[in-house]
Amino acid sequence: AKDSRFTPLHGYLCVKDLTRNYNAGTTGTATYQVDGTGHLELAPASGARGEIVTLSDDVTSFNNVGRNFVFPVAVAVKSFSVKEGTTVGVVQNGVLNGMFAWCGNLVDCDMTGFDSSNAISMQHMFMNCYKLENLNISGLNTQNVVSMYQMFYNCQSLDNVDFDNFNTAHVGYSGVEPSAADFAPNIPNAMVQMFEGCSSITNIDVSSFVTPYVLQFDRMFYGCSSAKSIDVSGFTTVRATNFRYMFAECSSLTAVDVSTFNTKAAYEFSHVFQGCSSLTDVTMPSAFDFSSMKQTYTSAAEYQYDEESKYPNVGGVAYLFDGCTSMKSVDLSMMVNPTTYFNDFNYMFRNCWSLVEIIWPEREAFGMDNLVSFHGMFENCRSMEKISLEFIWDKTGHPDNAYAMFRGCTNVKEIDLSTFVASTRTTATLRGNYMFANCVNLETVYVNMEWLN
Repeated sequence: AKDSRFTPLHGYLCVKDLTRNYNAGTTGTATYQVDGTGHLELAPASGARGEIVTLSDDVTSFNNVGRNFVFPVAVAVKSFSVKEGTTVGVVQNGVLNGMFAWCGNLVDCDMTGFDSSNAISMQHMFMNCYKLENLNISGLNTQNVVSMYQMFYNCQSLDNVDFDNFNTAHVGYSGVEPSAADFAPNIPNAMVQMFEGCSSITNIDVSSFVTPYVLQFDRMFYGCSSAKSIDVSGFTTVRATNFRYMFAECSSLTAVDVSTFNTKAAYEFSHVFQGCSSLTDVTMPSAFDFSSMKQTYTSAAEYQYDEESKYPNVGGVAYLFDGCTSMKSVDLSMMVNPTTYFNDFNYMFRNCWSLVEIIWPEREAFGMDNLVSFHGMFENCRSMEKISLEFIWDKTGHPDNAYAMFRGCTNVKEIDLSTFVASTRTTATLRGNYMFANCVNLETVYVNMEWLN
């Protein structure tokens, strides 16, 4: 049976027995006090150890309060520590969700002496701590934590945090051990947006993270615009379904290695490197496999996890490298086994101004058998001289949308579309508006006349 202590997991940490003196109060067997400098100290109410109390069933606190859920003094707090020589913990199965959320003036936070070994969730823990610069979490115990959703979201001033002792082995774990083929019991958003908006951090080393239960990495590092390196070499993604926007808008990132990723369970690998304008070296997954992709989506409302089918409703690599203006070459030779529902190459290389080489998979490994959209796929790839899509070959496959597919490829001289074939669907028509617009040096296009007709 599913462990009931993990549901619901969207409560927020609140003060249980709160005094009206906003500079001091009591929570459980611990006290807090803010001095005249804005320093918040947490201490045992008596003795050498105390415990704060959490309200895990308060599912409306975040929307209703809109501010900090542990201490009612969020705006005043500039620094935090636990009283020296003492320990303050959290009650069994407690949640630390929103512990410092919206502490907009917090600059220094030292978690030394804070025992989080009983905590099961750290969602929003430092969310919107805009000024937080110095964060010591080297002693934070995360061994039982199952969700880190938006944990450091929008910490715009944070830099160089030590994650070496972070234990992520249970993040995403719902209380049910999933089999290799069944990832439905996992918690969908356990690492979603974890570092989104951390725009000052220059080096993110999360190589110590193990992620066997994580379903979604959606927007995990989105907008980390100062990060020059992100090390995810320890990640396990065999059950991961969604990588959407994972590194998007990391505009200072020059190299990234995701060779350890396994995409066999993935339904969404779009926008992953979108806006990574400094990226020159990307090592793609060694198991870039889309054989489990199941359904397509028809509206934004359907972009949700489908519990019944166990596969959400999307499919493709749209916008994958959109705006990677410095990238000259990319190796996609390991991309294999698209299913009927892999149907989206839209804007995959748009605005890759420096791109001159794409290493495609072998034809036998990547035959398409469905309607496929190539809308703006190579738009403004102005350094490429030859473009070949020979890897896309006919099973019963055919392009559906080629709108602006090569528009603005001002240096291209030759385009090979000879493996594109005619639609077997009588209602299908090719949208080819502006397909070759502004290809001012184009000399030769190879096509299959059956497809053209």
